[in-house]
Amino acid sequence: MKGRLILIFFLTSLMACQEEDSFIVNREDVIDNYEEYIWREKQNRWIFSQMREHYFWTEQLKDSLDYDYTLLPDLFFKSMLVEEDRFSYCFLNEDYNGRTKSFDLNESVSVDTVFICKEHRIGYFRYDGFEAEADITDIIFRLKVQDISDLIIDLRNNPGGLVKTAVHLASFISRNTLGKQFCRLRYNKNISEKMLQETGSRYSYYYFLDDFNHTNCNLNLTRIFFIVNSYSASSSELIINCLKPYIEVVTIGETTRGKDVGMYCISNPEYKYALEPITFRSYNALGDSVPKTGIIPDILVRNDLSLIDPAMDESSINAAVTYIMNN
Repeated sequence: MKGRLILIFFLTSLMACQEEDSFIVNREDVIDNYEEYIWREKQNRWIFSQMREHYFWTEQLKDSLDYDYTLLPDLFFKSMLVEEDRFSYCFLNEDYNGRTKSFDLNESVSVDTVFICKEHRIGYFRYDGFEAEADITDIIFRLKVQDISDLIIDLRNNPGGLVKTAVHLASFISRNTLGKQFCRLRYNKNISEKMLQETGSRYSYYYFLDDFNHTNCNLNLTRIFFIVNSYSASSSELIINCLKPYIEVVTIGETTRGKDVGMYCISNPEYKYALEPITFRSYNALGDSVPKTGIIPDILVRNDLSLIDPAMDESSINAAVTYIMNN
């Protein structure tokens, strides 16, 4: 009887080992050699250190011993993200091993025009990403020369970009804002303490620019129209939220993404992956952040989803012009 019990225990253990072995073999990130193991561990420990230092939710991270350093770096990065985080990501580092970085030279302003409707001269441009400040300066100068009375900025499918470019654009819109606070950014405890020691404040502040260009090319508007959809995020939502304390902001289209947080790139040429973790949360001058559920438009207009590019749908543009014409 005792022998049968031992045999049953042995067979059960063997089956368990076979199931475990089968699981390991089927994993995509199985490690084939020692060099691969060393490479992954080195990369993942760098990722852990950077996330511990910069990640907005650093206090919610687990202890270093609770992570699996044998995972592929992108999977390791994902394993560290908290449940609330919808936006952090990592990607292949273009500077890894000295590779030359490529740049996209496409202009971020894809369409611009002026609608003349009776006494109204309505400027319009479609803005695809908050990148090069020169794109903004050029379009604002053209609109200034044409003496527009109203402005519609189309932010559909604009995922955001640089905070400083959002400040740059916002500073051209109204003289009532020049020199005033655009936004403040809150970081995790680590970064906040360093900032307190270096600057005397736990927050970083951005102010509307009042330099020569922004003073002389300012459109001097008292209201602004933004066309948005569910792909309008980050700096697209930031500029809407940060202009609201100062001038009338009218949003048209569909509810935005709801990204009240932002990030900066963390990279090192020694490592194959670069990181874009969430590192800060933004607030306007009144202390309000973008709702996590998105900005609900003042005028709801459904885009035609049958179009290859929903931003080509002119329903929202017509709604904005009609609103302007009817005061």
